[in-house]
Amino acid sequence: YSTHFRNMGFTGAETMSLLVNMAQQGKFALDKTGDAIKEFSIRGSDMSKNSVSAYKAIGLDAAVMSSAIATGGESARKAMEKTAKGLLSIQDPATRANAAISLFGTPIEDLSIDQIPAFLSALANVSNRLGDTRGSADRLGDTLRDNLPGDISKLGGAFDGLRTEVLTG
Repeated sequence: YSTHFRNMGFTGAETMSLLVNMAQQGKFALDKTGDAIKEFSIRGSDMSKNSVSAYKAIGLDAAVMSSAIATGGESARKAMEKTAKGLLSIQDPATRANAAISLFGTPIEDLSIDQIPAFLSALANVSNRLGDTRGSADRLGDTLRDNLPGDISKLGGAFDGLRTEVLTG
């Protein structure tokens, strides 16, 4: 799915953040995320009757959205975020689900209706939530190196004491 995420304007870190976020809803929701991104890249730009109707329901121009998605990159991502926010503005859960299915396809249909708002919220607010991990591995290595020699020495001393007790005991 990396090609579809990249075409929709996601960086690697943002993709991982979205997947981590979706994993909190369970492995089923996680599995459907990649499928839904792929489907949106197709349905969101196909100008089908269902897609045009779904865009109209959330106050977006289907031709403008289709063009943005077909362009790819940042414009596709902004179109997806606007779409997700628009779908979230639909109050009736059944109407929201039907419009979301029209644009994101069967992966959304496979989610339970109560999971759809969380899915859409994640798409509407994607950012790198993993944080800045630069230097973390170095700090971990420093910590291990700082403590490992002392721990080995303590362990050796404990074995020496045990050996003395066994031999003299």
